[in-house]
Amino acid sequence: MVQFTFPSGVSARTFNDRQDFGLVAEVFKRAASPESDESLPTADEIENEFTNTQNFNVEDGLLIVEAGRVPVGYVLGRWNRELGGTHIYRHMGRLIPGFRRRGIGTSMLAWAQGYLSAVASGHAADDKQFQTDADDADVGAVHLVLGDGYHPVAHYTSMIRPDLENIPDRPLPAGVEIRPVREEDLRAVWEADVEAFRDHFGAIEPNEKDWERFVGDPNRDPSLWKVAWSGDQVVGQVRTFVNEEANREYGRKRAYTEDISTIRQWRGQGVAGALICASLRDLKASGYEDAGLGVHVENPTGAYRLYEGLGFRITTSGATYQRPI
Repeated sequence: MVQFTFPSGVSARTFNDRQDFGLVAEVFKRAASPESDESLPTADEIENEFTNTQNFNVEDGLLIVEAGRVPVGYVLGRWNRELGGTHIYRHMGRLIPGFRRRGIGTSMLAWAQGYLSAVASGHAADDKQFQTDADDADVGAVHLVLGDGYHPVAHYTSMIRPDLENIPDRPLPAGVEIRPVREEDLRAVWEADVEAFRDHFGAIEPNEKDWERFVGDPNRDPSLWKVAWSGDQVVGQVRTFVNEEANREYGRKRAYTEDISTIRQWRGQGVAGALICASLRDLKASGYEDAGLGVHVENPTGAYRLYEGLGFRITTSGATYQRPI
């Protein structure tokens, strides 16, 4: 196990109980920039995410960093086998601004690598990679991972459509229609999304935990979704949601046109564009003022170009970094 230490007055511990989900949510909020375009997860969202993620054990895979008894950061480690065979050992962390540039991030990285190396030692695989994300604006985090031998393997952006005016009229292909989503449709919607993302960066084989996370999402509101059907088949979807916590915190009226996918045989026929535009029109009618989404720049379906053409503009960018264990 890699050794790590924290500066005087700072300590770390593993997960205690359900109250820690609220502490993680608070750190996330305090670490976000006031100009952030992020949604802010609640304790319920954190609990749903942490308890329904495959190959993540919250009891020993989460480290909470405290100054006194006040949480100031956290880091977690989990792993997955990608469809291509690579074993990914992923760590993600947050540290509030007043505690950065003090060596705490280096200690958090050391703990995560030590924990994940121990996990990886029990797996037979030829290709084992540490992985993490870092926003381009977080110069300290970028410098830390680059200095530790990581290299960028994918790039992502957050995008905002700054108003809901002049929404294009994008028709669906013949034979395709939008229908309200019923509870009995949820499994078909989820399975279509899983299938659509099998050729995307980082795709893994889903299991029932992923399904439980999907149905347990506190932000899930199918009345906001736009799901396209051809007969009994889901061909595309936009699962729009609203993060009320961020809207209250930042005094905005924003929704997120996220979880956008089209199954392979219907790509290139305008399905996603039509669904996004339909969602934007409904959001405007409901009093929302702008819309956000995130995308991998190298997305094989050309999603970035589609979103740009629909009026979304980059607000933040970052990269996914890896290095061999």
